[in-house]
Amino acid sequence: MMGKRNINFSRSPLAKTPQWLLMAAVILIAGLIFQKEMISLKQVNVGSEASKYIGMATSDLAKKLAIGKENITLKDVTQKDWSNTSLGCPKKDMLYAQVIVPGYVIVLDVSGIPYVYHAGSNRVVSCQGN
Repeated sequence: MMGKRNINFSRSPLAKTPQWLLMAAVILIAGLIFQKEMISLKQVNVGSEASKYIGMATSDLAKKLAIGKENITLKDVTQKDWSNTSLGCPKKDMLYAQVIVPGYVIVLDVSGIPYVYHAGSNRVVSCQGN
């Protein structure tokens, strides 16, 4: 039968650490966990609207690279409110309506290379090459 053992924590390195420092470490770790959760909350469930834009971006990329759509992988979809109709990819000498455009940032992948598309207002654009 095992008897009750007293554990002496006074020899632990943490015993000599100031309490405020331990609390700061706990708060920092909790903040990092919370931040990670907040980032993942920004990602959207791929609903019908997002699916439409993903399809448009996938078709555009497949055409540009002359590959089959099956070679393209969806990496990320995040909701984004664009500040104007350029969807964050303004072209030189173009004017854009200054309205909030609800949309998405879509990241596709082909053989480890990411391709970023901006979507909204029933269209997708790639800022690459702008």
